[in-house]
Amino acid sequence: MKTALGKALAWLHVAFVRRLESCLSPDTLYAVVWPYFLMRAIINNLFKRSLPQPPAPDFLRTPRNFRTRVRERMHIYLDEVLQNFYDRLNQPKWLSRFEIVGLEHLEAARRAGRPVILVYWHFGTYPLLPGWMKRAIDYPLIPFVGGISSKRKVLARMQDQYLSRPDVPILVQADQLRELVRWVKGTNLIYIAIDVPISKQVTVPFCDGWDFQLTSGPFRLAEQFGADLIACGLTREGPWRYRMFFSQPAPRELLADETDGHPAAGRHLIAEMLPEFKNRPEECQDAMIQRLTRRKAGVEI
Repeated sequence: MKTALGKALAWLHVAFVRRLESCLSPDTLYAVVWPYFLMRAIINNLFKRSLPQPPAPDFLRTPRNFRTRVRERMHIYLDEVLQNFYDRLNQPKWLSRFEIVGLEHLEAARRAGRPVILVYWHFGTYPLLPGWMKRAIDYPLIPFVGGISSKRKVLARMQDQYLSRPDVPILVQADQLRELVRWVKGTNLIYIAIDVPISKQVTVPFCDGWDFQLTSGPFRLAEQFGADLIACGLTREGPWRYRMFFSQPAPRELLADETDGHPAAGRHLIAEMLPEFKNRPEECQDAMIQRLTRRKAGVEI
């Protein structure tokens, strides 16, 4: 009975949002829903204490007061609205709110018949990037995410139908590693986090006095299957306006250097992403910042 009720509520939620989207322009829809999500964000934070930010360089330090926590939570809720109509993001009214930079790097890999490993940080609106890529610009992106496939939430499963393409799976989870390898072998794009504390860690300089811990999995996949390794991200540029960007691929000779887990390729990715982090410090989430470590005096990497 609990499961049936959950499915019914999820269906009503999706159907209601899709109905509103079909009748309203993006700006009008935003104006209708943001007061509701503002109240939700206030209630969500009302009885929570502000947690201190993990140690970080000065340029990544941002306020942690009640107002900023509410704003951050409200933005998350508003971003999640788009997950209910991914299949409509290719309409002109949504495409006009979406900027893309560096797509030529992906197109070069596809023309050459190479797969691509797209790595992301817990930065910006990274959960939305697969939807924009699959349904707005028609790229066969396959996210690799944590968790167990059988435990995916009812609402997420319902929203998945608007991400589906007949040629690629919606996503691959941690208990489906064989599926991941199978899809990497094709000319597909694999979307995988690089700032997670799993697998072997690669220590890479981040800025003066600070290093970053990257997981080695994406480097090994790219080296093993001849894939291009490219950093990417999606940031908010205004109310339901986004900018997607792709870095220069890590040079092949850097991926061939396996000393201590491909540190040279890691340096390349950090160098490509650091300007984005500096421009949007408020969008650097704690899950990312926690991977930073202070460099010991006299230690060089």
